[in-house]
Amino acid sequence: MGTKLDANQVLKNSYDEASGSLKTTPSGATSFSVELDATDGDTIATRPMAVDVTTLFSAVAASSNQTSSAVNILDYRGFFVSIVWASLTGTLDGTVVIHASVDDTTYHPIASSSTTLSSANGSEGLNTDNSYYKYFKVVYTKNNISGGTLTVKYTVKG
Repeated sequence: MGTKLDANQVLKNSYDEASGSLKTTPSGATSFSVELDATDGDTIATRPMAVDVTTLFSAVAASSNQTSSAVNILDYRGFFVSIVWASLTGTLDGTVVIHASVDDTTYHPIASSSTTLSSANGSEGLNTDNSYYKYFKVVYTKNNISGGTLTVKYTVKG
């Protein structure tokens, strides 16, 4: 049987007597969360609440199809993808779709995680919470776009 946390060892206003655990997420200037669990013994897990922005495509030619490298998000709960396009020409019908995978081999489009580039200049954000897969990629299909640039960045959430 695991050990039980002593209420005097933790913040009393955050100690849950019923489960024997501390439940708190630091706020303000902190950049991590702490989870304590006494079910199988005292454990501590930390993870960043947000990670710096990472660029997948930086002003790439929108006249070419693009697929990002795989991003491992196993330790995170979600992510946000920022898409910015500029000076598009041709028939404005390119698409950006987020694909997910559990094994980095077979990828599937994530429902409600796509956008169509239907104006010469614009931006779109795609937010994904409760990500139950290990990897994602961003896939851009130019369709009939003949010019312009595309930039895609992301950040993950703890």
